[in-house]
Amino acid sequence: LNFVILSITFSGLSRTISLLETIMSEGMWFVHGEYTVEVTINDYLDIYCPHYEGTWPAEHMENYVLYMVNYDGYTSCDHHRKGFKRWECNRPLSTSGPLKFSEKFQLFTPFSLGFEFRPGHEYYYISSPHSNLAGKPCLKLKVYVKPTSESEVRIHHYDDNMDQDKNQDKFLLKEPLL
Repeated sequence: LNFVILSITFSGLSRTISLLETIMSEGMWFVHGEYTVEVTINDYLDIYCPHYEGTWPAEHMENYVLYMVNYDGYTSCDHHRKGFKRWECNRPLSTSGPLKFSEKFQLFTPFSLGFEFRPGHEYYYISSPHSNLAGKPCLKLKVYVKPTSESEVRIHHYDDNMDQDKNQDKFLLKEPLL
């Protein structure tokens, strides 16, 4: 059974939080469920793709497509007609290390491929190892842009099968490959 590890780092004007380092030091692993991250305007979300060093069989290397979707696409794990490709993790053997993609939560963007975010709104991301697996299990991340200027980042983990506090301060998106 192989697992995908997606590392996410948050950074604001004066802070950077590496969730992967926090999880590794605490030895905590969450499997399945839905994850919600609260951010403020001008925070960054960094996505680090799976990366391998040395020789690995191609069938064991993970390649992922990450989509930004609406609520329906999020709940159904379906990116068709309900979202668009945001990033693609397709270079697991990159000699310069893992691919990194950054999302800046800003009100306005000067870039044609940038996205504008509004305080008080939720935004949804899903990820799948293959673009034709709509409706199959996927990694899910909900981002809530806080309406205030608070600088605290809180992570929530929701899973009906686990008796966890809904205000977790760390998480790891980890999903078995099918």
